[in-house]
Amino acid sequence: MRLGLVLDVVQKGDKRIYADEAMPFLRFGVERAEIYAINPEDHKYMNGTVRAHHINSDQDLELNPLELNGVYFGNLGQSMEEKDTSLTKTLPELCGLFEKLQQYRSQGLSLINSPETMLNFVSKRYLIKMSQNTDIPFIESEEVESLDHLIELSRRDRLMLVKPLISERSNGTIVLNGKTEEELKAHYDRYCKSKTQELNESLYAKVMAEQGLIAQPYTSDFADKGEVKIGIMGGKITLSRIHTLGESQDDVPIVAWGRKDTIVNIAPYSPTTEETALALRIYDIVNEQFPIHNMRVDLAGGKVSEIEALNPSYSINRFNSKAVEEHHRKIIAGFKN
Repeated sequence: MRLGLVLDVVQKGDKRIYADEAMPFLRFGVERAEIYAINPEDHKYMNGTVRAHHINSDQDLELNPLELNGVYFGNLGQSMEEKDTSLTKTLPELCGLFEKLQQYRSQGLSLINSPETMLNFVSKRYLIKMSQNTDIPFIESEEVESLDHLIELSRRDRLMLVKPLISERSNGTIVLNGKTEEELKAHYDRYCKSKTQELNESLYAKVMAEQGLIAQPYTSDFADKGEVKIGIMGGKITLSRIHTLGESQDDVPIVAWGRKDTIVNIAPYSPTTEETALALRIYDIVNEQFPIHNMRVDLAGGKVSEIEALNPSYSINRFNSKAVEEHHRKIIAGFKN
């Protein structure tokens, strides 16, 4: 079996550095298959072949994508100390790679997950759409329609959060209450007036045209009870965990792993029967429209706070070797289906 993995890479001399989250699967995979690492930045050189690094032999080569059993995107955008792999940095190259691989998909190349699935969940607008079209219990959300609307949200009696529609790791998330109109205008202009003005038909431009702001009431469940993150791989629960607040410098903490102003504790978690049923039901709903193998459902206080279908992290190093091996077998199963 020949597996393509889209991975961020940092080259230091002869050494190639991948995200810590990706390394366990690379070690697992080379014992069972031929593994080819594809750097999304290399899409610009594709012309009948794609550049790849053969992990098994530690050799660079060019190959026809159709020689692969599939291309897996699940480890792209994982945190690295050596490189900014946040969504806003990786998305342009990811879109470029999607566009170049399109012709090979029509000839049978399998992409796991599909580009349509991943890009549909880049913008948090899906929270509003799915809450309107299903009875899934989502955290209450509303899109910011104007600066006046943002100012009105900041004056509500309940605490309100606002976050960019396209972001991750809580970048750009702020508590609205107490902000001046000047501060609110600056935040609005940054995310709601940054849409591409020139005629640009690239996939990246179309995706970023969806940028904006989404508002949600602040829920203390994040800080008091934690956020449950349920992993799903091929319709089966995998490597689920819970994030709880360890420490925060703010009176109203924005609980997110990786924020400098908070310390978040992470531990393996066994979802309840109800949580499992809800996560798998969401997986089925998504699959009805967008084929998906790998996703994560995040819950706070029993309500859905996020569906991660682009590059769900699993905090691999928090789990025992048996659980991690089962998880990796589920990844490989995606290439066989």
